Amino acid sequence: MTNKGIIQAKVSYKIDKRAMFVVRDDILKVVNRTSFDLETAAKDNIQDNDTIDKGQLMASVHNISKDPFAIRIEPGIKSKLKYAGSIEFGSRPHTPPLEPLIEWVRRKGIGTAFTLHTFKSGKKKGQSIKRAVLKGNRLKYNQMSIAFLIQMSIKRKGTKAYPFLMPAFNYIAPIFTQRIEKVFRKHNIRYKRT
Repeated sequence: MTNKGIIQAKVSYKIDKRAMFVVRDDILKVVNRTSFDLETAAKDNIQDNDTIDKGQLMASVHNISKDPFAIRIEPGIKSKLKYAGSIEFGSRPHTPPLEPLIEWVRRKGIGTAFTLHTFKSGKKKGQSIKRAVLKGNRLKYNQMSIAFLIQMSIKRKGTKAYPFLMPAFNYIAPIFTQRIEKVFRKHNIRYKRT
């Protein structure tokens, strides 16, 4: 669920105002615990997807839990990064700027070396392997070429989705439902899931 670059997921219940005052503390504990579990699961998914570059996405994932006095119970998580939606859902084909891609290639160390395979002829047949490390302008040119190829690939295919939020939400939502309904049953409160 996106809204101007913000991704968020939440579960909501609606209960009677008077009943909320009776179970406020129990519900607040459940909501806060579930929001924390949701945030942890999303960050685990980011690590599992291997989408960590600078750590900005991981740092941007925060839990949101509304005050139980708001009548709606909503544990959730969100990320305000512009590109969080592109990571969660993937992107359509587009032309990204080249400079950030060049910087990404440098940070990842892609294109810094190459291996040359040669085959000897004559009596000694076999394979000789030589590894060379690129330096200076040759390195910059190689990294710029790789970044350009990545740019063209994104222009043709878009980017693949690496969901981190929705899998966490789908994992935690049934747990939250069990926790909150247990509190409602404990206090004999009628509720409606919204």
